[in-house]
Amino acid sequence: MYAIKDTLLYRVIGYSPPAKAMTLSGYGFSVNLDGDYARRCVNKKRPEGFDEKLNEFGKNVLRSLWNGMEHIRTPYVFLEDTMLLRFCSAPGNACDLGIDGIDLDRIDRDETVSYHPHNVDSHVQAYALLSVWIMWFDYSLTLVDNKA
Repeated sequence: MYAIKDTLLYRVIGYSPPAKAMTLSGYGFSVNLDGDYARRCVNKKRPEGFDEKLNEFGKNVLRSLWNGMEHIRTPYVFLEDTMLLRFCSAPGNACDLGIDGIDLDRIDRDETVSYHPHNVDSHVQAYALLSVWIMWFDYSLTLVDNKA
């Protein structure tokens, strides 16, 4: 969780070690992002070079978890040219954490926007997705007017 002036900006839901051996896709969790913050991200254009830098930082995190794997796809995909993260990914079979298209309408209403998991098959993938998501959030705070 992260709050500014008593406003909770995000909340992680269901990120915990499984009680027993899980099946494929059983390691998923969700992240709820404050609707007002999501709208401010949409209203902020990404600075030139931001994508390349953040993706390189994200790839370095993923390489550290996958023993230096060289070919790692771009971990961050944004909504058009805005600061809003559409989804982040980790190595695996379409392993990602993202906003469903239908949830994008919530941004206009300042409603909570949820990032949902897809094909999270291991605790390492879950940790990787949470790590790169939080990295995006931390960098977004420095660029988006957060009313702090």
